[in-house]
Amino acid sequence: QILAMGHEDVSTFLGKALDPPALSAVVSALATLTEVQAIDAQGKLSPLGHHLAKLPVDPHIGKMLIFGAIFSCMDPILTIAACCSYKTPFASSLDRRAETADARKRLGGPSPQSDLLLAVNAYDEWAAACSAGGG
Repeated sequence: QILAMGHEDVSTFLGKALDPPALSAVVSALATLTEVQAIDAQGKLSPLGHHLAKLPVDPHIGKMLIFGAIFSCMDPILTIAACCSYKTPFASSLDRRAETADARKRLGGPSPQSDLLLAVNAYDEWAAACSAGGG
């Protein structure tokens, strides 16, 4: 967002804040932005970076949302983004582990592909149950 405002040196700009972040945090943030291809090797915003700067979410989640829109698969992507931003719905206490394992097998099929797709299936079943039950 700082680059989108036209400031070229993020470290200098943030260094002027009342409570500036540690330089290591700035370096880590810039590395993340490079990793998701939001900035190029020269530290300039990429076209993807311009879009990500407008989203109030983690850059990885934002990139996933943008690509979900491009590939017309927003329903599962929104569920996955929500799951990545919160704790797993399959957390359970020790006394309910067997019940949780059974639910994972039922929703994931004989060979589950991923926990995120499992969460999409769980949400879809929940939404269908809510629709069938009237709310």
